[in-house]
Amino acid sequence: PMQDIWAKPPAKGQTHGEGLAEHTQAVVAATASVLRLRPGVGAYAGQQKLAPWALWAAAFHDMGKAASGFQSMVRGGERWGRRHEVLSLAFLAPFAAAMGEEAVRWVSAAVLSHHRDEASLWSVYEPPDSMPPDPDDPLLLLVGGVSEADFVACTEWLTTELLPWAATLVDVPLTALALPERPRWQPSEALAFMAGRLIDYHRLAYGFTS
Repeated sequence: PMQDIWAKPPAKGQTHGEGLAEHTQAVVAATASVLRLRPGVGAYAGQQKLAPWALWAAAFHDMGKAASGFQSMVRGGERWGRRHEVLSLAFLAPFAAAMGEEAVRWVSAAVLSHHRDEASLWSVYEPPDSMPPDPDDPLLLLVGGVSEADFVACTEWLTTELLPWAATLVDVPLTALALPERPRWQPSEALAFMAGRLIDYHRLAYGFTS
């Protein structure tokens, strides 16, 4: 369940860390506040779709923290040493058809860039030349850290609670994002989706738009 998935370790004197749901709601609310304060920011940036894209990016940005290695780390275990923002793309995958190709490309770039630059991520997570990848491929190791139960908990929470709530904060059509059926954790499809979005991000970083 979502209440058992932490985004941050316990604060000093506390025994329970900040929940992923709580943290994500706070980031989405802060993003919505900026959008309300600056309603013309999309037009200024030359992108009228900026508002929903920004809220989607806020919603998905930390979903990769559901990985078992990250959860162990924030509970006092050893350092995980992998990038949660790359794994967050796997949680975006079930929503891709509803979002559309252009939105997926830019939302994925926002998720990927919220901690590290493109070059540092590409140096570790450059997609393999062939599928399936080698057993020690970094992307494959990321995917291997997700349980189906946690994947379903996160994606169902996103579609039934967070995204409908986010749509009430600003006037954007987030309610169109609905999962057609109960999502299943399919590692091979998640891996392919992550690889594709990393390639998109790499091309955006170097000015290639097609």
